[in-house]
Amino acid sequence: IGVVQEGEDNRIVLKSNDTLTKNSFAFNQMKAYINNGDTSQTFFQAEYRKRIDYNAQLNEIKEATEADEASVGVRLQKNPNSRLSISALYRDLKIKDDRIVSSTLSDNTALGRVEYSFKAFKGVIQSNSFYQVGTGQEQKKEFTYVEVPTGQGIYTWTDYNSNGIQELNEFDVANFSDQANFVRVFTPTNEFINTRSNQFNSVVTLNPSALGELNKLKLIKKFNNQFAIRLDNKSVEQDLLDALNPIFTDVKDSSLITANTSIRNTIFFNRTNQVFGIDYTVQEVRNKTELVNGYELRTRKSMILNSRINAGKVITINMKLESGNNVSDSEFFTGRDFDVEYYLIFPKLSFQRGRNFRVSFTYELKEQKNIIGDVGEKATQNDLGVEIKFSSVSKGIITARFNYIDIDYNDSVNTPIAYEILQGLNIGQNLKWNLSVLKNLSKTMQVNLNYDGRDTGGDNIIHTGSVQVRAFF
Repeated sequence: IGVVQEGEDNRIVLKSNDTLTKNSFAFNQMKAYINNGDTSQTFFQAEYRKRIDYNAQLNEIKEATEADEASVGVRLQKNPNSRLSISALYRDLKIKDDRIVSSTLSDNTALGRVEYSFKAFKGVIQSNSFYQVGTGQEQKKEFTYVEVPTGQGIYTWTDYNSNGIQELNEFDVANFSDQANFVRVFTPTNEFINTRSNQFNSVVTLNPSALGELNKLKLIKKFNNQFAIRLDNKSVEQDLLDALNPIFTDVKDSSLITANTSIRNTIFFNRTNQVFGIDYTVQEVRNKTELVNGYELRTRKSMILNSRINAGKVITINMKLESGNNVSDSEFFTGRDFDVEYYLIFPKLSFQRGRNFRVSFTYELKEQKNIIGDVGEKATQNDLGVEIKFSSVSKGIITARFNYIDIDYNDSVNTPIAYEILQGLNIGQNLKWNLSVLKNLSKTMQVNLNYDGRDTGGDNIIHTGSVQVRAFF
């Protein structure tokens, strides 16, 4: 059992006119708690906290907000192979002076969280999971794009309708650093909505080899599986049971404000074998954002088969087969809607001489087709590449790459769907090259020199260079 009192009074006064600056603040906080000791097999704690914040207003420190917070928690830790933790929190925030803090921020917040981890059958099955629910407020958002120095942004602008005006539906994620000269800036509005949130995260691993000699089935021991799921939603759903459910069947539901979903399962065969191995991955990533002018939804689904063969100490053969869909769905900018179905084949042949030198030859065949709309945009891409790598523990790493890419595309290149499919390249012959030097100057300092170039046919040849210095303390 204990009581803690703390506070701070930080007043900054301008001597010229004896006035308080807006950076002046103060707070007073009291906390009372009770627990039964962290070493207990069943740990329990309860806590109450009251906090009052003060800010500068009219040359005085005035009360701005008052918050009351209560929380409880239980942790079961008797069994080292199974741990359960449950916690809950309630917070009541009152605005005392809306000249300092907007009265719309007054809020009652509730939060609950359950964490569970377990290990079974000597580690054959392992899992870590948590589930969290809460309530709160969400600001409605607008966004715009702001130009920044080249290479420091994320987005690029393409004048698709040739009117010279930067419109919101003309920005894409840049494929090359020399095109990345815009950032997306979210602008909060004065409108708040009450939301309910839920999160679920779980990782489950199956590892039959953990049984060791007890496992008589040698073939089963060669397999390994990992499943991971992450769901994060905010909604204005009024039905409590629906609000607590992390799995929304209709992601376009207008009550769903934001949704981030990632589901992945990978099965491995001979994962640690140095000669031969295969893994197969199925995954889906989905992101939805509700904006003032409607929702934006991006989805990526893929199935990936990887294999590797080490033919002695010199030759390594890798093969990658992948198929899937890239989907964009915009409620307001319908011109950015597409569903690109794709598949690719990517073999790689590597020769390694000793530990310091390796050369790799690659080929990628990629087919893409937009399966919605009347045009049926499609592309075939052939990519031949070579990579040379020299590495030394004491001196550093030098890597050189060169790619020849030939693209056949059946529609105009000045559209959002074309930028998605062509990845910033052009129809016909394209060349890309890269040189990277990582040099150890001393035990505590490292320099990284990077040079990229590309020739996309009709455009000028682009050269991009960067230098990065790292110091280790």
